[in-house]
Amino acid sequence: MNFSLGVLPIIVILVVIVCVMIFISFYCYPGYKIWKNLRASKKSIQSLDKKLINNKHALEDLFINHRIKDIWRKYAETLHAQYSIQEGQRTLICLRATVPAESFFNSEVLVDTQLHTDFFKHLPGILTGIGIIGTFLGLITGLEHFNVDTDANKLQNNLALLLSAVREAFIASGVAITAAILVTFTEKIILNSCYYYLDELVQEIDTLYEAGAGEEYLSQLVDSASESATQTRLLKDALVTDLKELLTNFSSELAGAIEIHTKSQTSALIESNEIEQARFRESVVEAMKNSLDLPMQTIVEATKTLGGNQGEAIDDLFTALISKIDDTFGGQMRGLNEMMSRNTELMDGMQHRFSDFLTHPAGTTDILKDQPNDLNYPDARNYFQSKRRYEVPLFTGFKISSYENI
Repeated sequence: MNFSLGVLPIIVILVVIVCVMIFISFYCYPGYKIWKNLRASKKSIQSLDKKLINNKHALEDLFINHRIKDIWRKYAETLHAQYSIQEGQRTLICLRATVPAESFFNSEVLVDTQLHTDFFKHLPGILTGIGIIGTFLGLITGLEHFNVDTDANKLQNNLALLLSAVREAFIASGVAITAAILVTFTEKIILNSCYYYLDELVQEIDTLYEAGAGEEYLSQLVDSASESATQTRLLKDALVTDLKELLTNFSSELAGAIEIHTKSQTSALIESNEIEQARFRESVVEAMKNSLDLPMQTIVEATKTLGGNQGEAIDDLFTALISKIDDTFGGQMRGLNEMMSRNTELMDGMQHRFSDFLTHPAGTTDILKDQPNDLNYPDARNYFQSKRRYEVPLFTGFKISSYENI
């Protein structure tokens, strides 16, 4: 009976001792190592030479713990290298932080996961529950063996046994509650110490590299876009000025060239027409001379043999012949001269219109006097041939043997 009363407190104390040993092995010792590594990493960064800040591999060697090294490698990949051209070479100026160090060096990865804080933060409650359960079991066991007897000595013994069981139960409960308090205190000290040095480490890493790389590049992009817009506007103005001057010079040169060409063509056409007229007159005169030689000889011979009345008739015949020739050839020559004059006037008008077209200012509003729809229905045009054939009828009152040659 005495043994049964002492078993429950011993069991409770043993369970509490096992829980405390588990706490020390899986929380206190790893917590101390984490605290030590974080503290050493912080001091290493504080004592880092400023020349090694831009060397990612040199910083990696500062961390002793392999978990911290792995996290540093991932964080180093987010660092943005900023370069500049110095003496024709691309030189690294600095490393810029793109994300806060807390995104990688956080408590969930470096502290909570390794210390199993989700479990050990409930260990004090478990120990307290074990002590309460031991207390109630001791009371129940003591009451089960308590017998009410009329004998005073037996009753005194039963009361002593009951009080002893209650005392042992309270002792076991007290041990469990004390262990819970000590576990809570130790757990909070270790956890807060690790959090403190982790925050210090994060701050030291953030002080190594300036943030704001995105904002700086955005500012540079805005400045570059503004400068490009200014240069584009200046280039447009310069192109418009140069193009205007070029077109003006080209129009002047083209107008001068067309004017010179038109004058030369007009002069050549007039000269060619004059040469053709002279040749035509010479051929007509030659043909008339050749064709009239024989009739004139015949007429002269006949005149010698004829009398006075017949001589008058021949004079009338010659008068009529000369009048007919004058009417025929004179009218043809006058028509030819009028046609040449009209050709010359047309060429001069065309020359002036080309000059007005090419020298018109701005060249956009008054060049076309006809509307676009009128261009589909042009007026009649006169086209002149430079080579013509003329037939000159002659009447002499009798057949001329050389008429076909004329």
